[in-house]
Amino acid sequence: MNELISIRTAKKDDIEKLNEVFEFARQIMISNNNPTQWSTFHPSKKFLLEDIQLGILYVVEFENKICGAFALVFGEDEPYKHIIGKRIDDSPYITIHSLASNGKIRDLFGVVLEYAKSFNHHIRIDTHRNNATMLHLMDKYGFVRTGLCYVDMPFDNERITFELVDKNESRQLN
Repeated sequence: MNELISIRTAKKDDIEKLNEVFEFARQIMISNNNPTQWSTFHPSKKFLLEDIQLGILYVVEFENKICGAFALVFGEDEPYKHIIGKRIDDSPYITIHSLASNGKIRDLFGVVLEYAKSFNHHIRIDTHRNNATMLHLMDKYGFVRTGLCYVDMPFDNERITFELVDKNESRQLN
């Protein structure tokens, strides 16, 4: 990872900068024909504060400025309990959620993926069928499409699920 890029757990004091990052990401999604994945309201300030409280929301900083955010769920994740499809591996996994960027870091997903793989070689992720950027990244980084899941959203809650199991990596959560 670039020495000017760092990742840390988000704090309540980060909330305004996080809102800016997520607002930028929502606008990019809307302009790229993906207006319903997050619409104009998700993730809400309340949602972000809950993830901060749970210790699962992380910030990506470039030159000490917040430029991205994501959630990491360690262990079983609710939407993945009932996927329609077939998992490629039943070993413990980490799920990446709520990835957002303000556009200042090139290949933010690659940075986040390497960070997640430092904890576990088995990664799951889901995305909306209209999220062309994320669908491209799933292909680029070798994720396998495993099916569909449904997330806790008031509408348009179907997501495509993906999985990556890097057998060359030795780290795995117990």
